[in-house]
Amino acid sequence: MGDARGRCDGNTLVVDTANMNDWDWLDATGTFHSDAITMVERFTFVDAKTMSYQVTITDPKVLTRPFTITLPFEKRARAANYELLEAACVEGEKSAEGLGFGEPPRP
Repeated sequence: MGDARGRCDGNTLVVDTANMNDWDWLDATGTFHSDAITMVERFTFVDAKTMSYQVTITDPKVLTRPFTITLPFEKRARAANYELLEAACVEGEKSAEGLGFGEPPRP
């Protein structure tokens, strides 16, 4: 929901995001943010099965100081016949039907 720019720093992909709009929340509980929010995400391969994800969020209008969250992502075995589908994203679209898949909502 903003302007993201990526660059490589060794084996780390660094993504800086700024100019975020107010269409979303900062988290699933509805924490708001201002138009001054910026995020720096770091995706680092630790080994063949683990990636470290780190995000630093700065919002001088809402937060007293930046904060950082770090999470490990681990590769897992997929179930037989598992297919990963492409995630379609269309700004402002709220229904799967409008994206061209899924059944229409039932009354």
